[in-house]
Amino acid sequence: MTLLFETPSRSIPITKQMVWDAYRKVKSNKGSAGVDEETFIDFDADLSKNLYKLWNRLSSGSYFPQPVKAVEIPLVQQLNAQSRGLTRYFGVHSRWRLRGLFRHLDYRLAKWVKGKYKRITSYQKAYNYLRKIQNSYPNLFYHWSIIGLG
Repeated sequence: MTLLFETPSRSIPITKQMVWDAYRKVKSNKGSAGVDEETFIDFDADLSKNLYKLWNRLSSGSYFPQPVKAVEIPLVQQLNAQSRGLTRYFGVHSRWRLRGLFRHLDYRLAKWVKGKYKRITSYQKAYNYLRKIQNSYPNLFYHWSIIGLG
């Protein structure tokens, strides 16, 4: 028999130990302050109260995380500046010639992804990873907004 106001239970209950383990893992990885600019020093000032509040919200389903802090990537800024300049220069008369250059940029990105993430062992997996990023952030690289992933 189902009660009228019964709420569905979680498949995995969140325990206080899980929250404590997650906190220790983030602290050992030297996690930085988030968008709220609260540092570990501030959080540790009243650690038990803060962890209890976090556990209570997680276990009751009322926790809604804040947005993740954005980090600027110098590679993105450099490639975008170069791509815009080349597009302005060549794009007037022979835009199709840029396709080879943009494919080379994608190849270099795939090579970087392959070296950065050990689970990505082939260029095909690297290109698939880049496609997922492109679907989420189509204007991350300037040449993606013009031609797409080669």
